[in-house]
Amino acid sequence: MDESGEKEVFLDIRSGPPSPSYGSPKRDVATGAPSTDFSAKLPEVLACCSALSFHFALGLVLAYSAVLIPQLEAPDSDLKITKDQASLVASVVALSVPVGSLATAPIMEALGRLRTVQLATLPYILGCALIALANGFPMLLAGRFLTGVAAGTFGTNPAIVYTTEVARPELRGSLISVGPFMVSLGTFVTYVVGAYMPWRTLSWAFTAAPVATVLLMLLWTPESPLWLASKGRKDQAVRSMHFLARRDPAKLASAEVDVDKLVRGAEERRAAQRSGVVAYLATLFSQRTGLRPLLIIAVLFALQQFAGIYVTLFFAVSFFKDVRSALDANTASMLVGTIRVACSIQATFMMRRFGRRPLLMLSAALCCASMAVSGYFARIITTSAGDWQPLPGNETTPAGDVVELGAEVPAWMRWVPVVAILVYVYSGMLGLLTIPWTMTAELFAPRVRSLGQGMSVALANVFMFGAVQSYKDLVTLLGGVWAVHWFYAAVSLAAVLFTYLFVPETHRRTLAEIEEYFDTSLLYPAYQRRRRRQQRDELVVNRADDVHSNGVNGNEALLGK
Repeated sequence: MDESGEKEVFLDIRSGPPSPSYGSPKRDVATGAPSTDFSAKLPEVLACCSALSFHFALGLVLAYSAVLIPQLEAPDSDLKITKDQASLVASVVALSVPVGSLATAPIMEALGRLRTVQLATLPYILGCALIALANGFPMLLAGRFLTGVAAGTFGTNPAIVYTTEVARPELRGSLISVGPFMVSLGTFVTYVVGAYMPWRTLSWAFTAAPVATVLLMLLWTPESPLWLASKGRKDQAVRSMHFLARRDPAKLASAEVDVDKLVRGAEERRAAQRSGVVAYLATLFSQRTGLRPLLIIAVLFALQQFAGIYVTLFFAVSFFKDVRSALDANTASMLVGTIRVACSIQATFMMRRFGRRPLLMLSAALCCASMAVSGYFARIITTSAGDWQPLPGNETTPAGDVVELGAEVPAWMRWVPVVAILVYVYSGMLGLLTIPWTMTAELFAPRVRSLGQGMSVALANVFMFGAVQSYKDLVTLLGGVWAVHWFYAAVSLAAVLFTYLFVPETHRRTLAEIEEYFDTSLLYPAYQRRRRRQQRDELVVNRADDVHSNGVNGNEALLGK
């Protein structure tokens, strides 16, 4: 989400050996093999997890609207808002992220990764206070915006950059996945506590989250050696590296040499950046390897958001109330939080084992099926037990009386939308929610990754704002929540087709292979067929060369005899 140019050195772990930075794998002193001693890596793990724990505060902010809006819409609420205002309260967090991203990068470069995360505590606490003390819609909206800026950009972006700069390659992927896990944990806590706590009290309780992160960072997180080296603070960079490598004798011994490499690398990057902003932008927009990944990611994020993936997060309680489920809406939202936490762990392991394309298509297909089923039964339930129609007067029914349309539905039928929505949440976590965010760091070449990733994330949050803001309007426009579910099913099906046709596989693919697809092909299946033909042709040529070589060697042997 932030996009410091310096992290490019660390992120591209697919195209060759690791860069000679602090991120290099630790080697055993005697054998030179990578060490598996976890105790040597523990300082890095604690440092990164402490910084990434700010994502917990982000989870609280994202899920807060799910418990806030139903309480505001209650008849006894002391603060009344309209339907449009409720949508804006939920969606303004998404809109705040692109705005905050504009300020995060320069602040992070000026103050450092650590201080930027610590600085995020101030707007976060101020935003929570505005919400808790709100006497009207403007204060409520301002509080949501501030907490969105603080948690969505100032607190989380520097933590991700810090992790890419500090963690060694064999730990980097696992540690970065701690962020999404903490977000899911934060949403779960919000759903559980919010079911029993008034919204003002809950907002005050949220202020403890960033404070806890700062305290953990004071104990275990030194400033990034890379950032210190880029600012010419060599002595501080050495001390930071000593702290992170205090259990790693090999890395401790080479700390000063590693810092010298970081300083030289920083100087080279500064020289490259002086080539001009216009040339840098032209690299992204004038080349297929820059523009096409951006278009693919943008469409993928649009499909992700308008498939309703984040609507279930922002409107979890309302989502279940709208389908008139048999399960209490607050209990159902707790189940949503539980599934998100469990699946965030499962998805990490599955993305290591399986390719991005099959997971993405499977996830979107399951989302399509579950939303189609939910919409079908929600339509039966809402038209059978919830819609009433005035009848004209006659000999048996006085004018103005109402009758129920249809008979009461069986009890089991009210459980079907609940199960279908929970399956939908699970399915989304398998790929449609997680993989597009991962691909923002995988599709772009290193020379444009910072810019491309930043633009992708900004677009994703604009789409998120539109999807969340439009949910209640779609219910009215399409004639019921069941129709919105079918709309989400249709968009999920479109995501399956788009992924099959255009999204490349990045799992265990080199950067050269990914760039070759963008540079030579429009459709990914056609690219795969051409690659298979090339591989077969190469295999035939190699076999022919082997046969020829063996024949020549045999003849020479006979002549020798």
